[in-house]
Amino acid sequence: MIKEHFSKLDAALILAILAACSYALVYQLHVGYLGYYGLGSPFIELNISTMTPALLIVLIVFSIIILIANIIWNILFSKMKHNSKVTKSHSKISFETKSMLTLLISFVIIQSTMEITSGLGKSMAESRSDYFVINQDNRLYVDLVYYKDLIVIAPVDIKSATVSPNYKVIEMKSLKNAEAVEFIDGLKLKKAKLAQEYSDKINPQE
Repeated sequence: MIKEHFSKLDAALILAILAACSYALVYQLHVGYLGYYGLGSPFIELNISTMTPALLIVLIVFSIIILIANIIWNILFSKMKHNSKVTKSHSKISFETKSMLTLLISFVIIQSTMEITSGLGKSMAESRSDYFVINQDNRLYVDLVYYKDLIVIAPVDIKSATVSPNYKVIEMKSLKNAEAVEFIDGLKLKKAKLAQEYSDKINPQE
């Protein structure tokens, strides 16, 4: 009964860890994607459709972690397995060492995976070529991010293929008057104004 109880606790803990890692993975992907356009985390939307692929990736990553830990463990401590003089205390130390080794490898791989995922998100935005161009108040905008029933748009310069960091949020139905346009080399974000430049703009000196 006690063993079964602990097995359930272990399973619940593993599921919680996998879910947390999946959340972090998707979050980092969105952070990288939004960061390319100069947008922040408030526009991140996580749901089942985005979490499911991440969970599969996390399962693969954890499988790799366990495999690598076992390979390193077998290489480093293979001689101990054939030593008949190994005591229970040594076995306990060996188990603790293996656990620490697994945790260390897990930390390194997870940290690296998060950084790679963030970079992947940025790369996805950078390589994106298909946008909807929306004409509002005689000014052209492109769709950047979809958040629930809303769209974050920004002014676009068609000739230079750049977007300005002057964002607007519109409803999804506004896309009825939009036109699909392909920017072969993608779009680049214009550099945001410095605080002093913005202050001089809204408070011009006489």
